[in-house]
Amino acid sequence: MKLLTSCWYQVVLALALFVSNSAQATTIVLDSTNSNNAVVLNLAVGSYNFTYVSGAWNRWSAVDGCDANGEHCTHGWVNTIRVESPQYSGWFGDGMVYATAAQAEASGKANFTFPFDYTTAGPVTLSLYDGYYADNTGSITISITAVPEPETYVMLLAGLAIVGAMVVRGRSAGNGSGASFCAYV
Repeated sequence: MKLLTSCWYQVVLALALFVSNSAQATTIVLDSTNSNNAVVLNLAVGSYNFTYVSGAWNRWSAVDGCDANGEHCTHGWVNTIRVESPQYSGWFGDGMVYATAAQAEASGKANFTFPFDYTTAGPVTLSLYDGYYADNTGSITISITAVPEPETYVMLLAGLAIVGAMVVRGRSAGNGSGASFCAYV
């Protein structure tokens, strides 16, 4: 029985490691005060989620022209980043200008996960783009997670089915413990 418990512990641990490694996230902080804030990622072909984590930036060091809700400002706080790659070029964010960093951050947290299907391996550049950085303030943190392909889950389920079949086979062999599975490990 001790062998079976130890064996199952190893199986569960291996599955936990597989699942945790299948969706590792890369976190990036973009600083608006640095004119060289661009981060270049060399991504493989696949699906990714770009998720807004926190922060906001002000490219004007001023806030004015806002409506009564502190939105639609002429100058103020934003939650947008620039994404450039061979297959996509554009802004990630809501395009709004807010009176406070807290408003821009709350909107970013509530609204933004950008799915990105990358069909050609190569560089993706993320930045807080502005023509004049001396008056900027703030930063934005985003997370990039590879989305596992469906084949990954099929292989996981197939492996679990094989483990289950080995346990059933061990039990039907007459020893009742399913311990023959541990002999394969």
